[in-house]
Amino acid sequence: MSSGATLTVFTGFLGSGKTTVLHDLLTQIRSERVGVIVNEWGNLGVDSALLRTSGVEQIRELLGGQIFCSCLSGSFLSTIESLLNLNVTTLLVETSGLAKPSTIRELVEEGARRLGGRLRYQGMVCVIDAERFLKFRSVVNVLNEQVVYSDYFIITKADRTDPETLQRTMHVLQGYKPDAKILVRAGKPIPVPSFLQEGTQEGVIPNPYDPRWAGWGQQGRPGTMTIPLHGSVSREGLNCFLSRIASQTFRIKGVVSVQDEMHPILIEGVEGTVEFLPLEAEEAFRPIGETGITLIWKSPTPSKEQVLQTWIECTGRGDKTIRSS
Repeated sequence: MSSGATLTVFTGFLGSGKTTVLHDLLTQIRSERVGVIVNEWGNLGVDSALLRTSGVEQIRELLGGQIFCSCLSGSFLSTIESLLNLNVTTLLVETSGLAKPSTIRELVEEGARRLGGRLRYQGMVCVIDAERFLKFRSVVNVLNEQVVYSDYFIITKADRTDPETLQRTMHVLQGYKPDAKILVRAGKPIPVPSFLQEGTQEGVIPNPYDPRWAGWGQQGRPGTMTIPLHGSVSREGLNCFLSRIASQTFRIKGVVSVQDEMHPILIEGVEGTVEFLPLEAEEAFRPIGETGITLIWKSPTPSKEQVLQTWIECTGRGDKTIRSS
């Protein structure tokens, strides 16, 4: 049984690059004593499959919600305990892009009580999308909540952003946390930061809960839909469907088998821009169990019937049930 582990949480809004950053770090760390917990808002474990390609074996996933809510917080602590029992000494957590971390202090304190001092919280890292942060934070309250409760920042996509926008983004972060370390990723992996290196710092005490972050703000809770897929779909039909609904979404993510192509493809979409990416390590995706697409909507959320009708018109397939939450 492990004598204890450090816990570092990675948060950040939908499509900010959390999985990419974490994959960078895991590839560099390459330790058998590292454990990872991936929390997905939807019902498909795409991010955990991507992280498996780093070579780290102890990866667990929690689907269908966010760990700072009572719906998953108990399962989260149980998962931590199971990894501690496997002699893991470094725990890294990737939260859902819609994580509301204002209850992090209560969660850390409950973990300390439940695990008998075997867990030391090292802080929260907020991954910031340099291209979209300034735009999204004015309409999606959860972005500001993630920043307020974080202790470190990693700005991604800096190579796609003009210097003025990057400086304005850094200025906003420094306004919230003047002393926080800010790292910038500009198209290539960043070195493992000091706060992930064992023994380099004391544990962090999270900020207490603030009631101003209760609820989801004027936009309400983003709606989520999952289209499970069995068998393949034509690339033309898939293109048609995604192009018609992309502008209504914050995030599109999935793994899809395409007709006349040997391997499945990964779908990555952020606010209207959708990419089809080849799966370089297809075996990592087999544990998902089913291919499909998860959609996280801007307000208002279309009905399942509307989405299904669009799907049928584009792909000719109407035999699948769309799940929503």
